[in-house]
Amino acid sequence: MEKQIKKELNQAGLRVQDLIIVGVSGGADSVALLLSLYRLGCLVEAAHCNFSLRPGDCEEDEVFVQKLCQDLDIPIRHITFDTTSYAQKHGISIEMSARKLRYTWFEELMQSRQASALALAHHRDDNIETLLLNLTAGTGLRGLTAMRTWSKQRIFRPLLHFSRKEIEEYLSDIDQDYRIDKSNTDTTYKRNFVRHRLIPLLKEINPSVEKAIDRTIDNLQGVEDIFEEQLSESVIRFYREGKISMEEVLSSASVPTFLFELLRPAHFSRVMIRDIYQRLSNSSGAVYDSPTHRLVRSTNSLHIYPLASLLDQHDVKEILIPINNTEQGECLFPHNKDLKLCWRIVDRQMFGASLRLPLNMALFDYNKLGQLSLRLKQAGEKIYPFGMKGSKKISKLLIDCKYPLQERDMDLLCSDNTPIWVPGLVADRRFGVDANTKCCLLCSISKTTNEE
Repeated sequence: MEKQIKKELNQAGLRVQDLIIVGVSGGADSVALLLSLYRLGCLVEAAHCNFSLRPGDCEEDEVFVQKLCQDLDIPIRHITFDTTSYAQKHGISIEMSARKLRYTWFEELMQSRQASALALAHHRDDNIETLLLNLTAGTGLRGLTAMRTWSKQRIFRPLLHFSRKEIEEYLSDIDQDYRIDKSNTDTTYKRNFVRHRLIPLLKEINPSVEKAIDRTIDNLQGVEDIFEEQLSESVIRFYREGKISMEEVLSSASVPTFLFELLRPAHFSRVMIRDIYQRLSNSSGAVYDSPTHRLVRSTNSLHIYPLASLLDQHDVKEILIPINNTEQGECLFPHNKDLKLCWRIVDRQMFGASLRLPLNMALFDYNKLGQLSLRLKQAGEKIYPFGMKGSKKISKLLIDCKYPLQERDMDLLCSDNTPIWVPGLVADRRFGVDANTKCCLLCSISKTTNEE
């Protein structure tokens, strides 16, 4: 098993000195993944989530993982979620709630630790279950290709071609124990229903159904690769030239699919793309906006414009951020089209006792905020930095931090026109998280890319 994982590491371009965050629940799969990477000499840190779903067992899982990491001298980070409350608040299932909570935390952990990859212990049986779940829910080609060993989000899954039985045999060979999640037998969870009820029925048709579906996933992933390769020329040309002819769109073998692949990089939703398709034949002059782009339908073409260029054309002074209407979103800085602001409303409990974040991120008490906006710094404005008594002029702060003169006219994040964050530098403590905070707004800045 370790030999195959080493091969997967090489194919993913991961070196032993690259930091890998490993999701570790304490179960056989994640323990095997952590041990195999550790034994291969990789630089690893463990990340453990307590979802508060199995009182007593969850705490024992956490103790087990902490002891395992302590014995191996592996750094560990852990977090506790109120998964049930989160599911009720957002009207989603417990499974979806746990997924959203852990992946959001993993993403933030990856950023703060500057990790090269997130390693997760999904195996062949998980992948088969994912395909069957997607199939029953209705899906496209991507849903049928299930999970890949390496994803664009830098998620590394080297166990996808190993069965649960093979993983348990590996742990037995190295004399390593693990925790057993009793909830894995509860068929009220969809995945467990597929595992314990549906797959045994399929085995009555074909006793080797797992291997057959695994081969099918490999075949479909190859088809998806060819499909994307064939489309890539049109997509790249569309964003490079800013337009595509209606003739090319309408002559494609499947217009809805072609439109989806064309507009997905510009963050148009599936619902919006469906609406665009339905209006293609009689909507000359129609305009559609995504969070990052504008699509305009002319008589003979579809035109795409980055919203940054529209801001330049119309001399926009300020962008209002609709945190009262949307849980998350992003927008370009009005006076620096190379930067974008991303925001997300999150529960306070998603963060442990330490609230230290990288400089490109800031956390605010949601209930202390008014109308948020991005606008240029104004003369004489002050901010109240953490760890400092009183206030400080933002201009003086930028000078002290040796900001070049040409970079001091910058956009600030404001609440009711009061500066609350000099992005990438300092946040205002008056709007920060305290002991009474229940709901937070997490903001981050990043460079825009031209990958599309």
